[in-house]
Amino acid sequence: MAAQPAPALIGAHLLGSVPLGDARTVMRTCGEVLGGHLHAIPDGETGARTNWIMWQGPEVFAKNPAIITRRLADEIGQWTGGKVTPKQAYGDNFDFGVKPDAAQIAFGELGYAREAAASYAVFRELKAAGVIPATVRFQVSLPSPVNPIVGFLPNAEDQRRAYPAYEAAMLREVGAVCSTVPAAELAVQWDLVMEVMVFEGLRAFPWDDQEGGLRASIARLAAAVPRGAALGFHLCYGDRRHTHLIEPQSLAVSVRLVNLLVAASGRPVNWVHMPVPKERDDAAYFGPLRDLDIGSTDLYLGLMHTTDGLDGARRRLAAAAAFAPRFGVATECGMGRRSPESIRPLLELHRRVLEG
Repeated sequence: MAAQPAPALIGAHLLGSVPLGDARTVMRTCGEVLGGHLHAIPDGETGARTNWIMWQGPEVFAKNPAIITRRLADEIGQWTGGKVTPKQAYGDNFDFGVKPDAAQIAFGELGYAREAAASYAVFRELKAAGVIPATVRFQVSLPSPVNPIVGFLPNAEDQRRAYPAYEAAMLREVGAVCSTVPAAELAVQWDLVMEVMVFEGLRAFPWDDQEGGLRASIARLAAAVPRGAALGFHLCYGDRRHTHLIEPQSLAVSVRLVNLLVAASGRPVNWVHMPVPKERDDAAYFGPLRDLDIGSTDLYLGLMHTTDGLDGARRRLAAAAAFAPRFGVATECGMGRRSPESIRPLLELHRRVLEG
């Protein structure tokens, strides 16, 4: 039996969250360990942003005069048909509703641009010191507006009422980021969880035309990123206590969604990321990559897992190489729910895989 060809590995991609003390520690550590293997480096989403979109609950939704705050209610679990309980999905967090008598809904500052400006100053300093290579961009990872809206508002009519205002606020955040970070140094990643759940049949978008609405929203999100900046998409199945909201049966859903994202963007997409569960090193999982239609867009596969180390990564690499001869490596989700002491060994595992 002929040996499988080794894949052409293009480097490593960091998804965003890195649970170290602050942005300086994150960027210094990632720069020192992975250096030239990276195309972009995030600030780690430290502090209030540690648990992805959850900071938007108390900081944005709870302070909005058009929104009422409630404790987590059992009916939130209905969106999965009982497959996922509310506490598995969100823990003991808030959920919200639009006040019935609210004449209009508006969102002000969301905080993402403010955080990016502070982190970019550190990025510039570390780049000038040679800690971060000259070719590496500053990465800003953002949830697509669907995620906080559908995640925090369980009522479909509330979602439809609030979505346009939140999207407009997020686009203003992107504009503010772009006024701070030069396009040549910027990489913007849109994080997509709810989109994956919709394509898996567990959720619905806050518009009547599901696929058409998604295409239109992606076109707007992509258009907000200047052509000189890099643009990417991270597909995610969730990472609550290192478990998925639903287990992917194969990469078929990811491939279908990624093909749509690249086609709908209306501008070059620099990278896409797809998750790979630890247990999957089989042709059935990777086979749908045959249908990938993304042109020159770079593919990163989230096949790095600490629990089976180098051997496991190599098994998954070999399985993927039969269907995708060129790709990069990543974790399947952000690192934010990991212990700080586990981060350097995980980054070093990336380097060992890339350097053979």
